[in-house]
Amino acid sequence: MFDSGNFVSVGDTNLFVSEVGNPAGRVIVLLHGGLQSRLDFIPIAKHLAEDYRLIAIDTRGHGRSDHLRPVLSACEAASMMSGRFALTTLTLKSDFQI
Repeated sequence: MFDSGNFVSVGDTNLFVSEVGNPAGRVIVLLHGGLQSRLDFIPIAKHLAEDYRLIAIDTRGHGRSDHLRPVLSACEAASMMSGRFALTTLTLKSDFQI
């Protein structure tokens, strides 16, 4: 679960995005906290995947996403992710056919 996926370019960073679950289900985007990765969602994903389409993202410096310097603070990471998703409702719709 969450083994395969694609890279999505955000500025100078490539974030790894993996998708599992019911393609016809409502979408849940899974964003992990510090020192974690998309794989930390596997236990809950096993319970949700039958009914929901789950999109898990490795944030910068975690999992399979780019490990660039300098390391981002929690506020910078949140800003990066919110900027990505605020700007890309259309990108999500096109990238993941949501």
